[in-house]
Amino acid sequence: MKIQLLNRNHFAAIQEISDVQFGFNYMNKSYLESFLEDDNFGLVALIEAEIVGMTLVKIGTRDEIAADFLVGAEFIKEKFNSYTKLALRKHLAVKKGFESRGIGSIMVEKGMQELNKKFIDAILSIVWKEGSSAALHKILTDQGSMPLTSFPNYWANDSIEKQYICPACKVIPCNCSAILYAKFITI
Repeated sequence: MKIQLLNRNHFAAIQEISDVQFGFNYMNKSYLESFLEDDNFGLVALIEAEIVGMTLVKIGTRDEIAADFLVGAEFIKEKFNSYTKLALRKHLAVKKGFESRGIGSIMVEKGMQELNKKFIDAILSIVWKEGSSAALHKILTDQGSMPLTSFPNYWANDSIEKQYICPACKVIPCNCSAILYAKFITI
């Protein structure tokens, strides 16, 4: 398996993974392009030439990261009021049929290596509470993240606005909850 930084040639494969894992039309080209800007980045996992996993990370000030939350911006501002630079792992997904091969763990580990170069104070991760995310919860805790809080109906308004159908709820609005994980970096 090979890990590469995200580029535009990966967008179609990532959108296919996203359609299955997060809901049809959850991600579009302009959204993916935002991970090519500034300090933001994405990683893809390839087996031979096939993209089998991806993770997308945004980096910014506390206020910039709080603004990126669908729910809970005030919690982020209060909890991280003394932090200067944060990272938000927005997505981590493995293509159907490639689960339980350690791809998610490797993606988180490689993402941590990239983040260590960027001198951040904490890494936040939003994780789907329902569905098949138990492995991701374990990966994050194994990597030193801890759950801080949960946000009920995290994607409800977003699913209405963007008209995507959650693979778990199978209706709009999405009623799934999210758990916020954080790994605090000591410099």
